[in-house]
Amino acid sequence: MLLQPAHSGMLATKTALPVLKEVLVPRERLIHSLNGALSRKLTFISAPAGYGKSTLISQWVHQCGAQAAWVSLDENDNDIVRFWRYVIQALCQDGDGPSADRTAPLIREMPGLSVNLAVDALINELHRTSAEIVLVLDDVHLVTNPAIHSSLSYFIDNMPGNVHLLLSSRVDPPFPTVKWLAQGDAVRLAARDLEFNAAEIGAFYRNTAQVELSKRQLQILSSKLEGWAAGLQLVSLTLPFEDELDRYISDLNSSHLHIRDFLFEEVFNRLSADEQEFTTQTSVLPQMNASACNAVTGRSDGQSMLERLQANNLFLIPLDAHRAWYRYHHLFADFLQNLMKKRDAEGWKRCHRKAGVWAAERGAMEQAAQHAFAAGDFGLAELRIRDQIQGKVEQGEFSTLTRWFDQFPDEFPLSSDMRLLRAFIQVVTGQTERAEAELDKMERRELPAAQGEEAEKLRSGLLFIRSNLLFTSGSFGKWFAFKSAIPDDDILTPEPIFYNFNYNQSKPFVRLTDLGLRGGLSEDMERIGHLFTGVLQSHGWQDSLIHLYVVQSLCEGYYEWNRLEDSETLIHRLESISRVGEIPGLFVPNRMTQALVHAARGQWAAAQDTIGDALDHLPNTTDPHWRRYLWAMRTRLYVMEGKAREAKKSLADLSISAKDKPSFNRYFEYATLAKVLGAQKKEPEALRILEQLLPLSRRENCVMATAEILCLQAVFSHAAGYLKQARRFLHDALEIGEANGYVRCFTDAGPAMDRLLRQYEALQPQAEEPSRIARKAISGAYIAALLASFSQADTGEARPENARSEANPPESFTSGELEILRWVRQGASNKEIAGALSLSEGTVKVYLSRLYGKLGVSSRTQALLAAEALDLLEE
Repeated sequence: MLLQPAHSGMLATKTALPVLKEVLVPRERLIHSLNGALSRKLTFISAPAGYGKSTLISQWVHQCGAQAAWVSLDENDNDIVRFWRYVIQALCQDGDGPSADRTAPLIREMPGLSVNLAVDALINELHRTSAEIVLVLDDVHLVTNPAIHSSLSYFIDNMPGNVHLLLSSRVDPPFPTVKWLAQGDAVRLAARDLEFNAAEIGAFYRNTAQVELSKRQLQILSSKLEGWAAGLQLVSLTLPFEDELDRYISDLNSSHLHIRDFLFEEVFNRLSADEQEFTTQTSVLPQMNASACNAVTGRSDGQSMLERLQANNLFLIPLDAHRAWYRYHHLFADFLQNLMKKRDAEGWKRCHRKAGVWAAERGAMEQAAQHAFAAGDFGLAELRIRDQIQGKVEQGEFSTLTRWFDQFPDEFPLSSDMRLLRAFIQVVTGQTERAEAELDKMERRELPAAQGEEAEKLRSGLLFIRSNLLFTSGSFGKWFAFKSAIPDDDILTPEPIFYNFNYNQSKPFVRLTDLGLRGGLSEDMERIGHLFTGVLQSHGWQDSLIHLYVVQSLCEGYYEWNRLEDSETLIHRLESISRVGEIPGLFVPNRMTQALVHAARGQWAAAQDTIGDALDHLPNTTDPHWRRYLWAMRTRLYVMEGKAREAKKSLADLSISAKDKPSFNRYFEYATLAKVLGAQKKEPEALRILEQLLPLSRRENCVMATAEILCLQAVFSHAAGYLKQARRFLHDALEIGEANGYVRCFTDAGPAMDRLLRQYEALQPQAEEPSRIARKAISGAYIAALLASFSQADTGEARPENARSEANPPESFTSGELEILRWVRQGASNKEIAGALSLSEGTVKVYLSRLYGKLGVSSRTQALLAAEALDLLEE
């Protein structure tokens, strides 16, 4: 079934290759031109409707020998996330596209990836394949979003030589193409190239109408129709009925517009009344099968009618090989729709309502919404949109939601919860002024009049959206004023879409997301974060995802500030909430942060156990990038511990190499690769990876990643003997670090960073080289604080592994932990302990990790010694 989505909300028909039609007139000269263009980057075919663009391209891709991917574009594809999802789906259509196992997951990851990252990742995967690929984007003129034009231009500039892009449009491409033409990278076919010449016109009529036209008649037709394919087909439908061909051909008006209207009218009038009614009513359907036609027309013979129209060559285009699904040619659909709206406006709306009901019954809610809007039934449109908002938000198709909300007229009384959702979409898409105006209006007009449960829901929604504004625009004042007006004992009721909005679908740490300010840290944000989470807890939102994500972001920030106790307090708070384990975007960052805290204390076994248990916890159905992050963290821990051999072995799970062109959506993995290469004394290879990652990180304005990359560049450049470059990289890292109070970014780079900082400190009073005079000076106090952090007891190098944490007195150990200790004292293995206590081995590992953390140790032997010193196991 063509309405069945290939991915949630995605239609398979849009990326299906068109059915190859019977070749009525072989167009060898054009096929030859397209074959010649295959060695270039780009072909763009621009011609008005009806010039046979799609037919020509379909003929060509079926015989060109390259792997073909096709996207049939429409007005709905002006959502940039949706656009690129369909491009990726087309390239992976049969599961054997370019690195399909790595490329297809981008469809699911895109809500959490910027489009730039997704396009970069797609380009890199295309580089990996040697297959010759043709990507066709049909009806590009329907895509008017400038952001899509820009990203498509970027894609063309950077796509590999084995990929050829063909754009089909009614107008010239919406971005400059001169540079590609000038460089010989593009071929352009215009309307005049697609025109049928006299010989082709003669062949066309012999094959379609079985009419042999004279040379003079062919010349007249060629002159009047100017090779217009649709015009030729329209004339062919009337020629067999004309006794006086000369007069008929001579009477054709020379204007394409007049010819089109005249000929369509002629064709339509020759249909039976039954066929006229059927075609006008079904013209509301963008694509149709017998069931859809029957639903709209109230008939039962939809299949036979479709077959009859197809047999008569009546501008009906098959969409699948089984000829169950069809669409009208765009020109014929336009004619029929205009005719019906003029003759029967109420019938037009009625047909759209029926089509909407049929689509909704089959789960095609997006089509159902479009039919409701077309019928002018805004109440029904609101219901249809309500059914889809959760899915669209999860998929990141915010432009689609914006377009839908903008279709409601100002006078339509949109419900308050839908207005809240509209404001939320405006916040997410950066329309902060519109969102502020909407919220202010609702607070002034609607909130004072609301009562009971309605008032609770309204306050809940307003607080949630103002909270998102707080973390995207810094509008703390209005948030605090609104929060202060809510009584402390007023328990808020979150709407499911607000409560379940997932802020992290693809990042290894929450600090890398927009909610985590992409790594930006400040005392103000710490204060606001605590106020914010306190408010949510006091009003019953402690399990809401926005609360949990803010807590995790604070936890990661504390680790970066080297406040390990504070970080671990929040780690354990989240760990105790069962919901965290169901959300990979929370669970994986939480477990990796815990592992880093263990590593910072020199508790290497506990750190690795934490990652191992997290890997055991993740179900096999979890998106693969979460497992890759845990593998990468395991590898990083080996590097930090100085176990280069184990790190190299662990790296194999990531399936990446120094020869790759890294994409930023896999920054964490490629930075891990650089760390391993550096540990193997392969600094040039590590620097090549980092050199490619740095501009991508800066483009994404990712403070956290940029600082780490610069630190690694500094260390590896210095090791390779590039002393000036090392100093420059270190200075840039220190600028970011001082602005945000970073510590662990530097200490986790190891002893080499300690030495590099001491050299930098010694040279600091000297003037910078002339080209760097404009650089901001780094304060001596910040450098001194960093150097001190390398010798503090909480760093892995300086702290002995058997050192006990005085912050954990005996009473802080649970009975379960003490029971585990008793079994350890008896020499029982993890498996034996698990069996005796009816636990999983993973749970036993977690208990041991916590014990190691509380005791300040990293092995069983050390744990027993520490427990004996504390008299924990006295009977």
